[in-house]
Amino acid sequence: MTLTTRIAWIIVSLFIAVPTLILGLLATTWGSNVAVQLALKVSPVAIQYERFEGSLLNQFTVHNLAIKMPEQMITVDEVSLDWSLLALTDPKLKINQIGINQLAITLQPPEQQSNSHTASLTGFSTPLPILLERLDVKALTLSTGAEPSYQVSDIVLAAEFTQDELTLQNLAARYDAFTLNSELAINLNDQLPFSINATINGESSVNLVLATTGNIDQVNLNGELTIADSPAQTFNGSINNLQSQLAPQGQIQINQLSLVSINNALIDLGYQPIEIAHTNQLIVHGSLDFSAQEITTDSFELFGLEGLDRGSIRLSGSITSWLTALNKPELAELKLQLTGPLFDLSHYVGIEDFRAYDLAGQVAGTVNDYRFNFNAQFEQPTSLLDTTHAYVSLAGFGNQHSARLETFEIRHPQVKALGKADLNWRENIALGAQLSQLEVTAQSYQLTSSGAITLTDDVINIPSLQGVVNQTQFNLAGNFNLNPERSVSGLELSVMIPTLADLSTNADDILHKLDGELATKLLINGDMDEVTALMTELNYRNDELGTWQLLEATELKFNIAQRLLTTELICLNRSSRWQASNPTALCLSSETVRDEQHLVLIGQELPLFLLNRFRADDVRERISGRVDIRATAAINPQDLSLLYTEGDVFSDSTRISALDDGVESKIEFWQLNWRGHQELLTTEFLLQLPEQQGAIVGDISIEQLEQIEGNVLVGLYDLSLLQWWLPDINTIRPRAVGEINITGSVSEPSIAGQFEVAADEMGLSNSGIVLTDLRFSISDQEGFADQFLLDGQASTGDGWLALEGAIEPLNKSLRLNINGSNFVALNTPNLNVVVDPQIALTATGDRVDIKGSVHIPTARIGTPELTSVTRPSADVVIYENNVPLFEEDNQLYPVYADIELSLGNDVVIDAYGFTGNVAGRLQLNEAPEKALTAAGSIEVAQGKYEIYGQELQIDRGKLVYNGGPINNPGLDLRVVRQAASLVPGEDVAVGAQVGGSLATPQLRLFSTPTMPESSILSYLLLGRGPGAGSDNDNMKLQALLALGSQGTDIIGNEFKQAFGLDEFGIDSTRDPRDTSFYIGKYLSPRLYVKYGVGLFENTNTFFIQYKLTEHFLIESSTSGEAQGGDIFYTIEK
Repeated sequence: MTLTTRIAWIIVSLFIAVPTLILGLLATTWGSNVAVQLALKVSPVAIQYERFEGSLLNQFTVHNLAIKMPEQMITVDEVSLDWSLLALTDPKLKINQIGINQLAITLQPPEQQSNSHTASLTGFSTPLPILLERLDVKALTLSTGAEPSYQVSDIVLAAEFTQDELTLQNLAARYDAFTLNSELAINLNDQLPFSINATINGESSVNLVLATTGNIDQVNLNGELTIADSPAQTFNGSINNLQSQLAPQGQIQINQLSLVSINNALIDLGYQPIEIAHTNQLIVHGSLDFSAQEITTDSFELFGLEGLDRGSIRLSGSITSWLTALNKPELAELKLQLTGPLFDLSHYVGIEDFRAYDLAGQVAGTVNDYRFNFNAQFEQPTSLLDTTHAYVSLAGFGNQHSARLETFEIRHPQVKALGKADLNWRENIALGAQLSQLEVTAQSYQLTSSGAITLTDDVINIPSLQGVVNQTQFNLAGNFNLNPERSVSGLELSVMIPTLADLSTNADDILHKLDGELATKLLINGDMDEVTALMTELNYRNDELGTWQLLEATELKFNIAQRLLTTELICLNRSSRWQASNPTALCLSSETVRDEQHLVLIGQELPLFLLNRFRADDVRERISGRVDIRATAAINPQDLSLLYTEGDVFSDSTRISALDDGVESKIEFWQLNWRGHQELLTTEFLLQLPEQQGAIVGDISIEQLEQIEGNVLVGLYDLSLLQWWLPDINTIRPRAVGEINITGSVSEPSIAGQFEVAADEMGLSNSGIVLTDLRFSISDQEGFADQFLLDGQASTGDGWLALEGAIEPLNKSLRLNINGSNFVALNTPNLNVVVDPQIALTATGDRVDIKGSVHIPTARIGTPELTSVTRPSADVVIYENNVPLFEEDNQLYPVYADIELSLGNDVVIDAYGFTGNVAGRLQLNEAPEKALTAAGSIEVAQGKYEIYGQELQIDRGKLVYNGGPINNPGLDLRVVRQAASLVPGEDVAVGAQVGGSLATPQLRLFSTPTMPESSILSYLLLGRGPGAGSDNDNMKLQALLALGSQGTDIIGNEFKQAFGLDEFGIDSTRDPRDTSFYIGKYLSPRLYVKYGVGLFENTNTFFIQYKLTEHFLIESSTSGEAQGGDIFYTIEK
């Protein structure tokens, strides 16, 4: 073998042996490890690993791999590769699987990253295709030095890299509750064109579909987002100039996106829902257009806000330089408008039916320098103000940390408010407000106020807030802490009320009863557990009640949790102009003993006349004197149950008087004392009249504040106390004795015993009668619980009256029989009535029945003394201090009456021009909601009637009742007059007959012999025929008509007062046939009108008189027959 041949074989052997040796080494773990170590020595980055397993030719695993680069650090617990290096002859590189476990990538913070080297993919290509069938990454952690880490649980993909085309297929990843499925294709030429289709799912509530295409200069985005049950949200846009200054452009469309859907999605994904007060039903709808310069919207709306009755809140405007603002928010410029139609703000402010509408606002400027103004109208239908609409406006400026409200104004016809405020939220919220003017006029209240309020670190500070409500002045200063303890410190409150009555419009209110001047000062400190108040001043002054003053400053402590009040002795001393020495004192103290509230009340020389302030206005009685009080009580503050009490009230100078009647009752002394607790409370009382005139003594015990038992003994020999209710009563040798026993429950007591009132003589001055041998008794009936028997009798002259019956007070039941004979019921100068009653009265819980008869054997009825007092019409209600002056006359119980009224033969009436005897019988019936009806008749047995000075004999007179209303009887009246005839030796009889009913009477004149009605009237009124006597007879007739008589004058005056007339009567001309009835009225001092109706002729006359000046007078007269007018000029000399 030649040398050349040997060398050739050696070379061939080396080309075969060396690769074979290398492959053999790489097929071993040791050889592969050595190869990797040699490669790492020339690597541009630092790579370390702990252990290498497997072969580089097919499968290998590297443990604890760490790759350190200038701006990032990559660590892998384990990375494995499954490929076939010998398959490169295919001509492509096929990688079966790459498995990575616990991949962690740590990036430097952006501010520490260097811009000296920027990696570029452009121009990168592979000499042969690379196919990666599966990349499986378990647990990827991405973090920076300062930011929290992000963990992706699983990443799976397949990839193919051919020359400069990279394709990622079946990319799937899971992050938290989200799953990503995507495909990506990118060309690594100079423009890097790419396309991405991705779907992101969040459990069952969120789904995002994203399609992206573009290159290194422009990216186009299209997407659709679905959240829970809301419609799909879409967006599209593009980003240009990726290599220089970004230039985004596009639109985001939000379609009826509800907060409920967002919260449901967040809950499904394991996140906390968004909780904003009053926005549970919030829905957002609208679009945002964006470009590199600005974001604009003209239709961004909010629906479903709580209280938003209709419409939506609409937001429009723009934000410029928003891209710059991502790093520098202060450079963004805002131009926003806010409008809203109608809001119900009741849920926000706690005032029912409080609404705002026509809301409009603007914000303009940068985040660090913007101005704003808002306007709205407010409405409250149930407002105390007369009108319910108010206009509110505010304006100011601010930055991203604070805002200044330059003006705050409320405009309303009854409200005026002006103020300003500063708000800062850089660290904690701080507010400073200045109320420069507040004026409110609401119904009977007027408020003016001004002052300052600040809020810093949850502390509200009021340097000074003063105001006046009506005439009540107040001043408030101090601190409120809004921390969880809600503490208050150094709060000074002073109040001065010149007139307590101004605080209430109700005349019966206690403030009106205690009307006077009140002033107090308090210094308050404490928290939600305990509040302490130092009362430094308490003054009350009233001209009648005197001056009450706090003796010295007193501290009050109230434990809120345990409801316990502790105070030193609070004493108010009273002094007045009537009593400068030995002033009245009222003291109260409270202390806590074993979690019990112990109270002590002491009153010394308290004037009883203070109680007069609490009497009703129609009560004439007054009480005077002095009383001493001492009382103690122990109370469980948790349930306010009474643990123990005792006390004593004593007076030895009590007087009760009615000043207008000169009536006075003296009480020598009275005393009330009590002791016990909630299980058993006992009381004793004693009342002693002066000069041994009697006493009332008793005791009452109450068990469990429910069962009652007591006894009262009465022995009185002075009944002047009855004059409280019967002021015209006078008695001789009166007496009242009895015993009352009380048992049962407090709500339904049972009363037994007997009581008797008697007097030898009792006079009733108003009715003019004197009762003798008077006796009335009430006693319980054995075997009938809560039923009392009534028995009484009295005499008047030769007559008597007796009553008997029974009453059940608790059942509101009464049965009473009244009988009598020749009983003088009334005996006054103008009225004397004697009756024989037989009446049965029954009253139950829902009605009163009266049956029986009343016979009047004797009566003398004269003309009553009429007063000029006029009651208002029934439909007119007059109020004073919001209280009706006249209460409606409503019966307590409906009355059903059936009474027979009969008149005897000695009933005489002498009134209103009538003199005569009347007799008859009526059956009267009354029922609720029905008019009083009568059946029967009343007749004039004999009598006469004087009219216009002439006496007419009543030939027949009868009022007939046929069961109809008593105010409309049938009429059957006939009056006759005899007069001398114009022809000697003849008599003339004339008269008038009235028929029909009282409501529609029918008048007919008659005469014997027959003659004209004008002649009949002349005979009736003058006693002679027309033409008899002098020519002035007709003038005399008119004078008689004008002068009239006492009876007709009274009737005319009553009509004029009832109807507001100035003139009322009968008028005539020279011809008696023109006699007419007329009424006249002055409509003004210058205008007078009169209307007349003919009595015998069918004519109507209307007359007007107007006083033009002091000298000129105009008159006009119009009738069915003629009309005319006159002008008069008067000259006074």
